[in-house]
Amino acid sequence: MIRGGSTMFNHPFQIITQDQTSIHFLSYSNALLDAVRSAKKRVWVLAYVINANLSKQSDPVTLLMTVLQARRKAGCDIRFILDSPKENRGNYHCNKFFMRHLMEWGFQFCTPPDNVTSHAKAVLVDDRILFIGSHNLAKSSLTNPLDCTVELRNGFLIQSFAETYKMLWGSSSMVSYTPEDMPAAKYYG
Repeated sequence: MIRGGSTMFNHPFQIITQDQTSIHFLSYSNALLDAVRSAKKRVWVLAYVINANLSKQSDPVTLLMTVLQARRKAGCDIRFILDSPKENRGNYHCNKFFMRHLMEWGFQFCTPPDNVTSHAKAVLVDDRILFIGSHNLAKSSLTNPLDCTVELRNGFLIQSFAETYKMLWGSSSMVSYTPEDMPAAKYYG
């Protein structure tokens, strides 16, 4: 619908900021990359979908993974809690593809048990920044003007999230993987 000569897909607010909080729409990808590049201690990710064209360096998730690899080599603790969907779910193949690559890159990751869906989308960078919102780690989501993510710089909320992440990570019900645990790669490498 056109109102006043523009469409909602060209809305003027890519980012809204006040005090210790920002709301990102199309600005999320750049804000996330900037934060991860500056990470000194950790980057902890909760993800429902991770998908990228790894043969294209211009893919925003490929770029993020490249930056995460560099941060890991610099000593940052990089972790993923990733959904492990059943075979008939839309994120099955892309997540299994990424699980293989996370193993190759030496990233730690785990999934919830089969009866639980990890639908949260959050990234914790050090004790400074928490992104939490609707963006999946996929180009289609990062370039969608209707996805939004809140960037928090509030110490109490960041610490509370970090404690929750540690609790989830350490839960005996979480599932860790080895290459032998992965299904045959019918559609993914």
